[in-house]
Amino acid sequence: MARAKFTPARGLEEQLARMLAPDVRRIAQQVEVEAKRLAPPVKKWVTTGDDKVRPTHVEANGQAVPDNLRFKLTSTWTGTSNTAASSPTPT
Repeated sequence: MARAKFTPARGLEEQLARMLAPDVRRIAQQVEVEAKRLAPPVKKWVTTGDDKVRPTHVEANGQAVPDNLRFKLTSTWTGTSNTAASSPTPT
């Protein structure tokens, strides 16, 4: 039994893309809105900015993470990555 072969018309892919693009854009915007609505609150590491701030804390300054996660700090004496258990300044 011979199998039929489909050959799309010229420009069909471009026509489909133009037809679907507005719906894809709308759906992407809806997903973005819902993701922001459902995301956990964010906390941000803020230092005092003086000369007494530890180097690892200077490096972490401005770092923002979801409230349910820990900040990422790099230890200067071991070179390993650690996480801080507390939040200096939630925002």
